[in-house]
Amino acid sequence: MGEVADVVLGYIWQKNGYVLLVLAVGVALFSLAIFALIGRLENELVQRNRQLEAMLSVGCAASSWLRLADLLDASLDAILGVTLAGAAEVWLVESDELVLERQRGPDVEGPRDRTRVRLGEGILGVAAQSGRPLLAHDVADEPHLERPPLAELGFRSFCAFPLTQRGQPLGVLLVADKSSTALS
Repeated sequence: MGEVADVVLGYIWQKNGYVLLVLAVGVALFSLAIFALIGRLENELVQRNRQLEAMLSVGCAASSWLRLADLLDASLDAILGVTLAGAAEVWLVESDELVLERQRGPDVEGPRDRTRVRLGEGILGVAAQSGRPLLAHDVADEPHLERPPLAELGFRSFCAFPLTQRGQPLGVLLVADKSSTALS
């Protein structure tokens, strides 16, 4: 019986060897594509889990702390934990200015020259006044925007998210990094 199978397989290979080779290569390429897709989906799932952990952390902070400073610190820590950003700040509206309320990140602690920005001025003031988020991959390439105070410390890439309540500006969440490619 083994000889018959060898003969049959030999005949199939002679007649269809090229087809079998193409089929084998096709199966191998399909397998690679499936593994690449699984890897990409796994990376997306890991990122989504990090985002959900951050949201849970902020939610826990909001429900357990009575001090605004503690809540803002926990929120900024959570943001830095799920992004590639090197710094995060909260600026709150006070009259016609934004005032630096809290800051987090390894390179932002200590005294700063500017802790106030007028509404409508720079990426912070424009985001607060317009109510729309703004992104600058490299603030040096944005001549119409005044440099945010973090630029003094070497930060180049900025994302400003307005904080509003019923359409009224409350402040701005600023996320920044020293790399022009870290934020998107």
